Amino acid sequence: SSTYFNSNLADILPLVSNHLNVMLFIDTAGSVVSARSAGYRAGKVTTFPEGLIAQVHLNNVLLKHPTADSSIKGIIALSEGAMLIASEPIMHSTGSGDINGTLIFGRFLDTDAVQHLAKTTLIGLSLKSVSSLEPTREPSDVMPVLTSDAPLQIRPKSDTEVDAYYLLNDVFGKPAFVVEAQMPRETYQRGVQTLQYYLLTLLGVGVVWGLVVAF
Repeated sequence: SSTYFNSNLADILPLVSNHLNVMLFIDTAGSVVSARSAGYRAGKVTTFPEGLIAQVHLNNVLLKHPTADSSIKGIIALSEGAMLIASEPIMHSTGSGDINGTLIFGRFLDTDAVQHLAKTTLIGLSLKSVSSLEPTREPSDVMPVLTSDAPLQIRPKSDTEVDAYYLLNDVFGKPAFVVEAQMPRETYQRGVQTLQYYLLTLLGVGVVWGLVVAF
C-alpha cells in the first residue's frame, strides 16, 4: 500500500542500510511503479541504471513468477557493470492472495567490492565479463576450454599456489563472467565441488537474496 511504501521504502535508507544499489517495483503489467537507486557507500541518490530498466518487460524471466515461493537470483551483465540481482514476487505480508507484481534488488559487483573481498579473504580475485576477454591476453590454455559443463580450470602457479578460473553463468543461464582467483594449493585439494562453492561465496552470491527475507 502507499502507506507502507511511504513509511518504509520512500527514501534510500533501505538501500544504504542493506548495502544495495537498486530496488525496483514492477506491477503485473510490466510497468515500473518505483525505481530507487543509490550509492550505498556514499549514501547518495544515483541515476538508476538504464541497463536494468531495459530488462523490464513481460517476456523477461526476471518478471516470471508463477507461484508465491518463486525466486530468481544470480548475476547479470549490465552496461553499467556486473550486478548481483534477486527478483521476488510481491505478495501480501501473510503470503496469501494473488501475486501483485515483482520486486527486484540489486548490488553492483564493482572493482571496490571485489578488492574488498580479496583483502578480507587474503585471496587474489578478479572478475571479467566474457565479452571483454581478449584471447591474446588471457591464458591461452584456459579460456577456450571453459564451458558451462566444465566451468572450472586450475593451473599451478608455484609449489604453494594455484590459479583458479571459474566461468559464471548469468541469471539467464548464459556464460557471462570469468572469476580468476589465486589461492593456496590446499584449498583446491579439498575438492572441485568445495572450490566452486568457495568461489561463489567469495563473490557474495547469496548475500542479496538474504536481504529479501529481511524485507
